[in-house]
Amino acid sequence: MHTEDASRVPFAAAAGALAAAGIAAVRAARRGRPVHPHGVALRGRIDWYRRAEPSGIGWIDDGAADGQVVEARLSRGIGLPAVLPDIWGLAVRATTPGGPADLLLAATGLGLPDRWMLRPARTPDGLRFTSLVPYRGALGPVLVAARALPGPTLPSDPSASAAVLDEGSWVLELLHAEPLGVWHPFARLVLARDAGTTDTDTGTRFDPMLRPLPGSGTYRWTRALREPSYAVAREGLAGSASVPLGTTRPLPR
Repeated sequence: MHTEDASRVPFAAAAGALAAAGIAAVRAARRGRPVHPHGVALRGRIDWYRRAEPSGIGWIDDGAADGQVVEARLSRGIGLPAVLPDIWGLAVRATTPGGPADLLLAATGLGLPDRWMLRPARTPDGLRFTSLVPYRGALGPVLVAARALPGPTLPSDPSASAAVLDEGSWVLELLHAEPLGVWHPFARLVLARDAGTTDTDTGTRFDPMLRPLPGSGTYRWTRALREPSYAVAREGLAGSASVPLGTTRPLPR
């Protein structure tokens, strides 16, 4: 482990413990998902751009020539009433040759330092989303982001957004960057409602530590930051098998 990575672990662990305490308090007062309780289930596809800037992560750099099918979930993170701003999250599961791969993004900015700052919004229109913490790539740390492109107006209530996306598509551009670097577009993500379902939401749990992006890794400090909250969020959930010591699971969405 690099010295720089090791020096961050105690601070990340303290922040992780604080976040876990908050999740535990919410869990005590709410059944079901302690975070991202209300969402809309989506399906679609990712199509990669040609000659995109390399990132050092295989899934980004070696995208399938014919794209990949995805399922996704757009959700309000805190679960506040729809009339109030909330922290929107976007979870995406891509169908890769090696199996499903999950990507979790939260509403932030794309600049500096706001690419690491959660950004409350009443509706998801025009939002930017980032992974907040970096993946470990062959060329160094990599942030992943998505920005919504012009399209249908999505309401603040996920159920109402589902009705809109029954009739049209939500289009986003995927990007990657070094933590302090410029963003490089690499793919187009098109999402809509699955015509074959009447359920607004989904019980699918997205987990990028169990289903990582092919060619990506994690840093010890990011695991220290997230692991306590993951453990609290998954307590008592059906199908949440135990995780070996030293590995993590992200907050389920």
